[in-house]
Amino acid sequence: MSRAASRFLAPHLVGLVIAFLAAVAAGGELDPTFARRLAEGDPDGFFPAVVMLSAQVDLAGLDRALDAGNAPRALRHRLVIEALRAMADATQPDVRQELRDLERRGEVRNVSGLWIVNALLLEARPAALAWIAAHDGVAVVHDGDVAMGPPPPLNATPGEPFLDAPTPGLVLIKADKLWAAGITGTGSVVANIDTGVDASHPALQTRWRGNTVPAARAWFDPVSHTLTPTDPPYPMGGHGTHTMGTMCGDDGLGKQIGVAPGATWIAVGLGNPMVMPSQMMQYFLQSLQWIADPDGWAGTVADAPDVVSNSWGFTPGYPPFGVPSCDQTLWAAIDACEAAGVAVVFAAGNFQTPTPGQFSIPADRVTSPTNAFSIGAVNPDGQTVASFSAVGPSPCDNRTIKPEVVAPGVQVESSLPGGLYSKQDGTSMATPHVAGAIALLRQVNPDISATRVKEILMETATDLGLTGEDNSSGHGLIDLEAALSKVRSERGTVQVSLVTTTPTVKRPGLVWLHLSATNFTTQAQTVIFQLDLLVSGKPFANLIPPIAPVLPAGFSLARGPATILLPAPVNVPGTLIGAPLTFRATLRQNQQEISRADAVVTLQ
Repeated sequence: MSRAASRFLAPHLVGLVIAFLAAVAAGGELDPTFARRLAEGDPDGFFPAVVMLSAQVDLAGLDRALDAGNAPRALRHRLVIEALRAMADATQPDVRQELRDLERRGEVRNVSGLWIVNALLLEARPAALAWIAAHDGVAVVHDGDVAMGPPPPLNATPGEPFLDAPTPGLVLIKADKLWAAGITGTGSVVANIDTGVDASHPALQTRWRGNTVPAARAWFDPVSHTLTPTDPPYPMGGHGTHTMGTMCGDDGLGKQIGVAPGATWIAVGLGNPMVMPSQMMQYFLQSLQWIADPDGWAGTVADAPDVVSNSWGFTPGYPPFGVPSCDQTLWAAIDACEAAGVAVVFAAGNFQTPTPGQFSIPADRVTSPTNAFSIGAVNPDGQTVASFSAVGPSPCDNRTIKPEVVAPGVQVESSLPGGLYSKQDGTSMATPHVAGAIALLRQVNPDISATRVKEILMETATDLGLTGEDNSSGHGLIDLEAALSKVRSERGTVQVSLVTTTPTVKRPGLVWLHLSATNFTTQAQTVIFQLDLLVSGKPFANLIPPIAPVLPAGFSLARGPATILLPAPVNVPGTLIGAPLTFRATLRQNQQEISRADAVVTLQ
């Protein structure tokens, strides 16, 4: 979408934000664990904190609306990012103004704002944090002072000569079957949040996105602020280079280590896991914000990754060396990334002797069947779960089955800094297999939602162990060949999208609809298109009579939808006020409906 088009639509995002505004509370609280720590700490000390404001975008509602309209990823990305930014811009200044007095008195310092969630990052003394928590515009104040690092790989064998091509795990999940069909991840972007990446490694150097765009759009280091990718040498680092290699590594000379060798990569580097700083909760929020929109402009989507792999997790415990199970500090940021189109996956965790419910955080989350999407590890036989892989159920409710799926995680061969290769064990090694799988599937359907692509991986996984979903292997070992078949089947030949940026309209006013269609085939397609209005789910009026456009092969309006402006009816029965008005776009071929998209508007 052009910058001009983005400016043209921007005024109507105010309505979108208002419509999807979460309930505002009157006065918040200190997170109980944080309150305990403050009570035990130095009353004159400064404690890093994450201040969540009460006003938040209703991401679940916005996501449902975008799903109903088959929103193409470019439009989804723009609308979600703009809504998040608009919320922060509208509500943070008032709170920041009231904090300035505390800053002048030396009670608060280092204040900065986030938009991925409507939150402030700061450091403050305990009394000041108690005052902030009670502020009308604040929901909760979380501890930002948590130390952690990616879990160290198990049974690592660094610096050995490369042995296998492609590596056995890639064959086990049938990535090679997709390569044979020309699906290598071309056009997809993968990302990780990890120790960093050695961008000069032969298996990775040609596909760093920073080779063709400014480095700041392809590398983010919130800790040391390095300008280009780096990763400490093994054993103090190398974790991120290894996981990135499993996602997309290939030196072009036979060393095939990556699931999606045609994809490009970007990364967040947090440095040496042995000496990582304590403010990791703040750094992870900043990292997820960058991942959602690396170039800082919502009108572009090519910069944003299709998937971000997270081979890390907080240890269950007490800050600053862990967090309580089901800690919610990162949840909204994860949801925002996914609503904007970035699939987020997490390692389940490694434990010497896994016990039921012992799970990394936030991989233990169970607010939906796909969040958090946790990955366990299987042995090279592809039949048995690795001895160290975390097992469910989730400690959040002691009932929900975990993990979601499993992937190869034992003796996984991949890259290390300095041009080396290494076989390593861990759910950290399993997770990038799944991330790479998503990159392959998104080459086939770039507009598939983050939720749906993860559901398909679960639905098509090969069942292991006990019949059905279980607390060792989840839905089973991912099967890319079966997943590809389902993605293609659901994508169909042609897809229509219809999204509104005015879900609530005051009369008189205009209803803004954004229409697009995509022909996924290599042949021109003639379709029958029409636009109808439904009231409370029942047909009310035909707005655009059936027409028969011919869509050329590969045709798509996904990056620049057509805009339809309709005047909101003024003289309407009172029963229509507040009732859902559904604008429905349909496509037909051979008298069969092949695609439908709904945009729901409420009159005031």
